[in-house]
Amino acid sequence: MGGDWEGKWDSPKPSIDANKDSIKKPMTAQAAEGYAFIWKKRKFNLFTRDEIYGPRVVEPSIYTAYKVDEENRLLRDPMWIRLLPKRGPFCEIRLFNTHIRFSKDGASEEDDNMESADENTKRGAVEARKQELDVLIKRIISYNVGGDAGNRPVYCFLLGDYNLNIKNGINLSPFLRQVVEIKDGKTIKRYVTVQEKKTTLKQAKNVDETTMDRYANNYDHFTYDEYRLVDNLGLRLDCFRVDTLGQDWCKGRDVEKHRKEVSDHVPVGLTVTIG
Repeated sequence: MGGDWEGKWDSPKPSIDANKDSIKKPMTAQAAEGYAFIWKKRKFNLFTRDEIYGPRVVEPSIYTAYKVDEENRLLRDPMWIRLLPKRGPFCEIRLFNTHIRFSKDGASEEDDNMESADENTKRGAVEARKQELDVLIKRIISYNVGGDAGNRPVYCFLLGDYNLNIKNGINLSPFLRQVVEIKDGKTIKRYVTVQEKKTTLKQAKNVDETTMDRYANNYDHFTYDEYRLVDNLGLRLDCFRVDTLGQDWCKGRDVEKHRKEVSDHVPVGLTVTIG
């Protein structure tokens, strides 16, 4: 992408099998996967921490510093990055890249098969996903507002594939809780999840020339502290979906071509206006 860009990739270590009644087994290569960040070097520096032997650049890495019991450990710990804008504003931006588990035991990461699964399997998978989102918000995001940021205000965002939909009259279940409130002294923090458009593509076998909607689920989102960022600081946040399926190279909205050459998801974005 040229010399103006920097990037870092990392992969979470296999975590526990959340299904205590099954034999413990490692994640498949597909389930383990990995995360990446890319950023413009002329716009951002990585956070630097002052230590006894001098300043140390904090590289993007897998985030493991959260406390839960063994049963509630995330299947895939998120990756985080700490960015400092070079030309202002005076703040730190912390991004947490996540991919919430798909199945209860983490063994399957195939396309959603909720229609054919039995009720116990459905319920178990959905509850496992919701539990992971709960941990990400309450044990990771909410603990990272502040910290050793050199008196800079810290803006935290969770982003990625949640494997859960926002309920809006178009999207189908399973649904996430769009607003999570956490009491902090006399303050009620309000964590909101946004981006309601569908982002995953249907399988090619389920699409023909009569299929109008080639999207399946609304799985890709952003979560942030609305009380802090919008109500108190007045930030403006606008999310959007990039319809790469409709671009010229993907002639005829070719689902199979997109899934093979790019992804079974399309990109999403969040524009944050500060000041």
